[in-house]
Amino acid sequence: PVREYLYGGIRSYPIFLIAAFVIGIVTTVYSARRAGVRVRSLVPLCTALGLAAPLGAKLHSVIERGARLESPAWELTGGYRYPGGSIAIFLVAAIFGRRLAPSLSFAAIADVISPAIAFGMVFVRIGCFLAGCCFGDLCHLPWCVRFPKPSDPWKAHLSEGKILPWATESLPVHPLQLYLMLLALAVGLFLLWFQGRKRYPGQVFLLYLLLHDSGKFLLEFLRYPRAWHVQLPSLVGGCWLQRSLPREGLRFPGLLCRNQGPRREGDDSKQTRRDRHETRYGCCRPSGRRKSGAGGRADGRRRDSGRQGDMGDQEAGVCRSRPE
Repeated sequence: PVREYLYGGIRSYPIFLIAAFVIGIVTTVYSARRAGVRVRSLVPLCTALGLAAPLGAKLHSVIERGARLESPAWELTGGYRYPGGSIAIFLVAAIFGRRLAPSLSFAAIADVISPAIAFGMVFVRIGCFLAGCCFGDLCHLPWCVRFPKPSDPWKAHLSEGKILPWATESLPVHPLQLYLMLLALAVGLFLLWFQGRKRYPGQVFLLYLLLHDSGKFLLEFLRYPRAWHVQLPSLVGGCWLQRSLPREGLRFPGLLCRNQGPRREGDDSKQTRRDRHETRYGCCRPSGRRKSGAGGRADGRRRDSGRQGDMGDQEAGVCRSRPE
């Protein structure tokens, strides 16, 4: 099933790179509409992110090769690294996000683009599998695959004397590309499901770092040969970065909002609609049964006056979490 070239002599990897870019745009538009964000306000930002991702991935690859460049055709159709692309995306979103999308905070932007990155990586990994790059170590499991001559696994095994020059296939290896593809697909589907249930801006982005990058770090132990410069950024993204983002409710202790409790019976329809609005725009609030009597009415007036000041913050993607 491994096919580096499609019919007509066209390389499969750049085709799937283009497909990943298209899927990323479609997913970003879908996520923006679900979050109540105007799609027109994201057009300049999506354009900048679409240019930053391949440039960052290519820069990482060039640095990894010691600033050694191949032919222009090869550089355009291959040689990209995920850590460089993801770092470039979030740097552009953090630095130029307010200029290109003034009505959105970095946390709101990150929530919108995180599922798009996950689904884009699904198609990138399929392209990697067809091209034979990013392969795994030797294995003898039923789902292990052999890559044909002269793929990267075949060349690696030949150089180490594990196969003879007239061998037509490599030894069976872990399909690491498919493992990473399934991880990205599962994370993307979960993030889309979780978007309507988030409790504050930035929570979807944090879950992306926690699930995807941490899972990628573990799967990288199966890569052959081991590439620490590719594996360690995933560990940083999955663990350290969660505690490093200083503002807008992005700290790891708030990953599961402590102020949010299960919805209880007895909440009236007006209160339920307000809760849905706050959840959709990412604002965290305490929930529970409303008090009865004069105390309950006084608390309700205080909550209503506080919500009027929070409406403008919600539209800008800013959360003001109120303690219990």
